[in-house]
Amino acid sequence: MVISSMIWGMIPHQEEVVCEIKRILRPGGPVAIAAHGLGHYKEAITGAIRIIPKRYLIGHPMEFWPRGEPEIRSQLLGAGLRKVRTFQLTWHDLFEAGADMYGFFASTSSAWFLHRFPDHIRAKESQRISDSFDKRGLRKLTSDVIFGYGEK
Repeated sequence: MVISSMIWGMIPHQEEVVCEIKRILRPGGPVAIAAHGLGHYKEAITGAIRIIPKRYLIGHPMEFWPRGEPEIRSQLLGAGLRKVRTFQLTWHDLFEAGADMYGFFASTSSAWFLHRFPDHIRAKESQRISDSFDKRGLRKLTSDVIFGYGEK
């Protein structure tokens, strides 16, 4: 059995990886993939990108590289897996304040952007982003996950 949970978008050459997964599975062995969908955290990512000083992001790849359900299905079928099934699950969380949403986003995304800031401004910039979420009334966060399943 192979399970990949929410890291699929960070794997380069995904088609080759799913073929290798199929190769190592025993006959009938299952593979399950959960990947960030196209709408995952869109409000928080857009809100953070608007306020983050761009000089710290230039040349840094964005995380989560979302995938759509047809793409995941195509990858599983392209590797020759059987009994392929995919589905998308999307939901919204509503926070009391923008700062609460930012705190959740920063903790669940590992605040990937903060490590690019110099140590002496990291806390100040994080607070500035949080304040911006509050000021702009960002309280609703979309979670969008694509699930894929197949068997060798």
